[in-house]
Order: sequence, then structure tokens, then C-alpha cells
Amino acid sequence: MGSLCDRLVRPLLAAAMGLAACLGPIGCETLRSIAADAPRPTADITSLRVTGLSLESASVEVGVRVANPYAVPLPVADITYALSSGQATFLTGAAGAQGTIPAKASRDFALPATIRFADLMQAVSGIRPGAMVPYAVDSVISLDTEALGRVEVPLKKEGELPVPAPPTVSVDSIEWGELTFANASATVNLRLGNPNAFGVDVSRIAYGLSLGGTEVARTDLAQAATIAPGRDAVLRLPLSFSPRGAGAGLFNVLMGRGASYGVSGQLSVTTPFGPLTLPLSGGGDTRFTR
Repeated sequence: MGSLCDRLVRPLLAAAMGLAACLGPIGCETLRSIAADAPRPTADITSLRVTGLSLESASVEVGVRVANPYAVPLPVADITYALSSGQATFLTGAAGAQGTIPAKASRDFALPATIRFADLMQAVSGIRPGAMVPYAVDSVISLDTEALGRVEVPLKKEGELPVPAPPTVSVDSIEWGELTFANASATVNLRLGNPNAFGVDVSRIAYGLSLGGTEVARTDLAQAATIAPGRDAVLRLPLSFSPRGAGAGLFNVLMGRGASYGVSGQLSVTTPFGPLTLPLSGGGDTRFTR
């Protein structure tokens, strides 16, 4: 039925255009009125989400829905977008031609983009790692219509972008359970600080620990902890090794009240924006308890 109507309407529209040319300004005004009342395509940004996150960049996806009010397929000529924060634009892109929107229907599009934090910080002043950065997406959908020609539909949506920072790490104390030249076992009280404006759920920690300049352990542990924004949490981690392999020098250090330490490794966490792997690096002096 739709195609039959199109075949009937198009000749009438062409005749009307010819008649308008004959009637002069009055006919042109009539056509302008017809065009103004004609249905127009609509579009909306349906989602704006972070799909991947690291210390260097964030992957975002802009979801767009375009509705076609016509009885014929509607070609999408181009989709352009720009991401900005405040008055500064830090990323632009274009998706190019995207096929057609079915007649009397709508179609969803996903526009992926990668935001490099180095570029973001260069374009927008005052951004620090750990912050949530407000930003806006401005997009223009270009559509080729038969009745109205090229139609551009502007869109805008606002959101927040996380710029993650690595955790702070320190060893509060080491509680010795057994300490002999052949075997040492202890609990390491490892303090992690979350400098981010969003909470993290710790799922795994892989780290190496050195005491008095000698590495005594390198392990990978499943560990559950929730750290609120700007807060600390202490992980109680088991430690077991043989001082014999490092010699009498290390054993004498362990028999004291404390020692210098170094921690390195990585932390696996879940954020409101998906999983994230963060580096661990810290050092200082810790105390021993028995």
C-alpha cells in the first residue's frame, strides 16, 4: 500500500511544483507551507557509556536511534560527533554513510570512540587523575530525504568520564607467626588507598614484596575488598618463605623490630565503568610484630 501511494503522490507533487512555477510567488509560498508541514525524521542519543577503561584511555560508545516517518527507506549520509568539556573540544569523528533506515521504522547505531587522557588533559585545563570529568557529545545526523533533500538532525547529551589514578600502597606492619632460619610465615597488613572519585571492588592482587632490599615473596592472590572513593582499606595477606635461601643477612634483618620494604605488582578491580587493572608501587619502612 505504501509503494502504491508513493507512485500516486510523486506525480502529483511534481505537478504541484510545476504549477507553483507557473503561479509565481503565491505557488512558492504554498510549496513552502507543504514542506513545513511534512513529517521530518527524528533522532535521539539513547545511551552514553564507558565500554573500556585503563590508566591511559577510555573507550566510550554513543548510542543513537533514528526514526524514519516515510514509506520509503531513508539513507543515512553521514554521522559526525564532537566531544567537549566546558568550552574545549577534545575529540571529533565521523562515521560516514550508514546504509538506510527501513520505511516507517527506526534503527539504532553505535558510535565508538577512544579518549586518550593525555589528549584530554592537554585540551582541558585543570583535569587531574582520579577525577570525574563532565563532558558533552554533540552529534549531527545527515539524512537524504526525497521530499526535503538533505536534512541534518542535531543531537546533544551530557555525561561524566572517569580519569583513573593508581592506588597508593604501604605496608602497615608484618605479623610474624613463625620465624626460623628454615621457615618464616606471617601476615602482611597491606594498606591500599583509592584516590579516585569512584569506588572500586578489589578482586585479585599480584605483588612482590622485598624486605631489607631482598625480595621475599611474589604471589598472586584472589582477594575481596571494597574501597570507597578517597578512602583506604587494609588487606591481610598471608606470607610464607624460607630465609635460608637469602642468607644470614636477611635473617638478622627479620629478627629486628622492622625493616625497609618495597611493593610492586598489579591490582585487579571492578569499577562502575567496568574492570580495571591498576599498577602497585610503593616503599618505605614497616614494623614487625610477634
